[in-house]
Amino acid sequence: MEKIFRDLGCDVVINCAETLNASTEDFIRALGKVSADKIVILPNNKNVIMAAEQAVRLSETKNAEILPTKSPAEGYFALAMDIQDSTDTELRVKQMHSGMKSTVTLTESTATKDYESGGVSCKAGEEIVLCNGKLVSASTDWCDCIVNGLKAVPGMDDVESCVIFRGDGVPDEHEALLAERLAEAYPLLEATFVYGGQRVYRFMIGISE
Repeated sequence: MEKIFRDLGCDVVINCAETLNASTEDFIRALGKVSADKIVILPNNKNVIMAAEQAVRLSETKNAEILPTKSPAEGYFALAMDIQDSTDTELRVKQMHSGMKSTVTLTESTATKDYESGGVSCKAGEEIVLCNGKLVSASTDWCDCIVNGLKAVPGMDDVESCVIFRGDGVPDEHEALLAERLAEAYPLLEATFVYGGQRVYRFMIGISE
């Protein structure tokens, strides 16, 4: 994941693989490494947005702006919309904000407990898919779970592209199977697979509406 965001143009990427959540101190140290007229912070996790805000206040970094991305998928599409050769920083931030706002994030993992929400229920040990944090699909088969979960995305039949982050330990054949199933279910969709190495979610899917 760190390599992905460096390749997308980030100057500093906070590696918090052990704790999963970056601390205020992590953000302060990162801010100290950047020299720029404008600094844009992408938390990429709803749990650390407040830490980023506190870091900006404590460090008194006047030229920093937080783009409140809640997932790596939102951060990915925010950077994809950036006009890196432009000198208009306001336009660049506006474009990144547009990329963030238009992104839907789906995550697939295993349920740790019985749960019900919005008419969808799961049992501990079942495969589940969350859409922007909301439970939308549950199944004993992880691939069926993802395909069914995508139905919760508005206008999914017309979506043309998505990025899929493959998690740590997920074999190549699972990626190939998912690509095949998506091609069958959504013929217009061009899925780009990248190795994210995330431990919490087997697959994370970012869709730009």
